[in-house]
Amino acid sequence: MLPIIEHIKSFVLKYRYFLICICVLCVIIIFLLLSNFNNQQDIVQHKGDNIEHFASNDLHSNQTKSSNKDKSTDAKQTTTVFVDLKGAVKRPDLYEMKSTDRVKQLLEKAGVQHDADLSQINLSEKLVDQKVIYIPKKGEVSQPNLSKSLNENNVNKSAKTDNTKINLNLAQELELQNVPGIGSSKAKAIIEYRNENGAFTTVEDLKKVNGIGVKTFEKLREYFIV
Repeated sequence: MLPIIEHIKSFVLKYRYFLICICVLCVIIIFLLLSNFNNQQDIVQHKGDNIEHFASNDLHSNQTKSSNKDKSTDAKQTTTVFVDLKGAVKRPDLYEMKSTDRVKQLLEKAGVQHDADLSQINLSEKLVDQKVIYIPKKGEVSQPNLSKSLNENNVNKSAKTDNTKINLNLAQELELQNVPGIGSSKAKAIIEYRNENGAFTTVEDLKKVNGIGVKTFEKLREYFIV
């Protein structure tokens, strides 16, 4: 055992400078490897932060665009309409309302007389521009047809004014059925769309009516105005 130890000591003493250089070199290599590893970690973390930042910005941008689009759509769909209110109301007059308003909101604004017969009125109907609404008194029989007759007169005047074209916002079911290509079902669909969505803003809105496609619209567009 002693000869081996002596041999090792002799070897170390003989090559001590060489061994010291190797140890120093190993320490330097280990230090460089650790530094490079830390740098790689910092780069990965920095990239991750950038990706998260860009993703957050994109999400915020998309939300802003979506919000602006919704506001623009709402503003486009809501228009001003003028409705002539007559009959058993406290303040009969021409009212400026929104196209999204209902008959109920109009009556709340005008006030209803105690003898008004609201059972003959569709309070949920959306308001349409240039429409006449007559509120009958209790016991009246013929007066409920006044709104229809007044509106039909307005339709006839409107049709004659513009080369006999029919106003989509004023026409009643029978008036619509006089147009070639429109039967009872399409006429009802047009009126239903008008009641649910408010006044037509352009003739092209006809394409949004159930049962009227592009080809049918091209055949009908020459008969209508708004």
